[in-house]
Amino acid sequence: MPVAFPDTMIRVRLDASVVRPDFFLLCWNSWSIRRQIEDAARTTAGIYKINQDHVSGFTLPLPCLTEQAEIVRILDTRLDAADRLATEIDAALARADALRQSILKRAFSGQLVPQDPTDEPASALLARIQQARAATAKKGKRKVSA
Repeated sequence: MPVAFPDTMIRVRLDASVVRPDFFLLCWNSWSIRRQIEDAARTTAGIYKINQDHVSGFTLPLPCLTEQAEIVRILDTRLDAADRLATEIDAALARADALRQSILKRAFSGQLVPQDPTDEPASALLARIQQARAATAKKGKRKVSA
């Protein structure tokens, strides 16, 4: 089930003496709550729905407010680090792609390795090819039988 829709807007009121809003948000976005949503959702006509009764029955861990604050701090730090790593990975992939393109460009333009002085120049090779074609044309074209 990719998504579940509430029939109406559902308002969740938090008791600030029991749960911090930032802690609740982290819990709400967790796999544990997602699993509860999926278990509670019912479908009619192929659309999965949840209602306020379902939401009010969801359970989440509630440590003391001090522990909630520490959990939020640790998760924020780690999520920020993960975001920075993702950005660094994207930049590294872009640099790798640019480097690959640069290497290919140099390889195809003959700049990747030094030219071997014993190699025949391209102009000489082209002249030989033209001479061979001219010689073939002078001999005459072959007849093709059907």
